[in-house]
Amino acid sequence: MEFSNTLNNSDRKSKYLLPGVITVLILSSGVLIWYLFGSPVKIIAQDYIIQGIPYVGIYNRKAQLSLLSGDTAAAVASILEYWNPGGNNLVEINREFIPKQNIFIGENTVINLIEKNSNYKVEKVKLGVDELKNYINPQTKTPLFLFLAIDDEQPLTVTYHPAAVLIGIKESEQKLIFHSYWLGNDYELSYDDFNKLQGRMRPDERNSYLAIQPKNLQENLKEI
Repeated sequence: MEFSNTLNNSDRKSKYLLPGVITVLILSSGVLIWYLFGSPVKIIAQDYIIQGIPYVGIYNRKAQLSLLSGDTAAAVASILEYWNPGGNNLVEINREFIPKQNIFIGENTVINLIEKNSNYKVEKVKLGVDELKNYINPQTKTPLFLFLAIDDEQPLTVTYHPAAVLIGIKESEQKLIFHSYWLGNDYELSYDDFNKLQGRMRPDERNSYLAIQPKNLQENLKEI
């Protein structure tokens, strides 16, 4: 008789235990699905600044960098000195970007100069703000050359746009970080202000960048 009661008690426990386990599993699955697909905290902002890109500009008092007299030459020199420190002829670089007979200095002038050096390749790319991290990231570590309007009221008929070097992204603060010949190193712009400046560019220059990289990119990244 006692043995029979024990079996009955065991049956009762099993009867109530199984639905409880199923309920816990369902609730746990629901929490997991919410976290993966519905949770607002699952997206982690990426903040990244490429280290080692020299600032070349009017605030830099190093004698060898004072040879660079304009923002385009300075931007190109900054990138080449990043990939090959001390291995560039700054006088030659500067000479290439001294205006000749008021000829507009644009992306093609930069591309032609870089392609004279067989160690480098240049890729012209059109990128939205959310695509800049294709280059500005811990794996590729590639700064981007660009021209940018002076301010958000610059007339479209004024064709001078200073060159700059994009070196970082702060997604958490919605900011981009530049080396600017005129404004200094680690100069920050909000996404909104940056897009306003892009709106003052000519259509062919808008959201346009030059990715200048050594042909032996992986070897250079290891050294960096």
